[in-house]
Amino acid sequence: MSDIFFITGTDTDVGKTVVASWLASTVSKEHKTALVKPMQTGTISPELDGDEAFYKNALPEDVTIATFSTFPEPLAPSIAARRSESIIDINQIVEKSLDISSAHDISFIEGAGGFLVPITDSKNMADFAQQINAQIILVARPDLGTLNHTLLTIEAIKHRNLKLALLVISGFPDHAEVVHWENVQFLGNYFSELPILILSKVDLNEPHAIQNMNAYFYN
Repeated sequence: MSDIFFITGTDTDVGKTVVASWLASTVSKEHKTALVKPMQTGTISPELDGDEAFYKNALPEDVTIATFSTFPEPLAPSIAARRSESIIDINQIVEKSLDISSAHDISFIEGAGGFLVPITDSKNMADFAQQINAQIILVARPDLGTLNHTLLTIEAIKHRNLKLALLVISGFPDHAEVVHWENVQFLGNYFSELPILILSKVDLNEPHAIQNMNAYFYN
């Protein structure tokens, strides 16, 4: 039976794509793995300048990579689609996601932005995660403000009766300050039974940056 994980963030630009790539690279050593971007905004050529391009540069060739829909402006999918006079068929995207997942042991589905970002006028990322029956991987930053964003997002995940499988603190600096350590400690104590993965901040322009990231579990 295949496992589906929906990767979402506490906000945009928190490191979802880096986390998705690291997770896919790590588990692909022992499992048939897929990494999917259902909705990509800000490009019409994701294999050249979108998340798919990042995936391909970071991952081994045996990981299945796919993007289902693209829109040129870097906006929420529902808005980007409307402005490009397109319609997002969420049921079709759900079907494609499930088809890919059925052919793999583990599938990572990376959302756009945060957990409640709108996909259509009536559906958001949370609804999509429910439709594909995914476990949630939440990506958060270590900086000031992350506690409020993280607590609110986890409350929304629990409200929808979805399983939060993992919290990832992305981009933890080598020379961390008090705020970084205290944020991680608070989250570790507050969610004592939740696995919390810490991924170091790296220069993504360096060769094999994803594979060379320092990673450890807090809980």
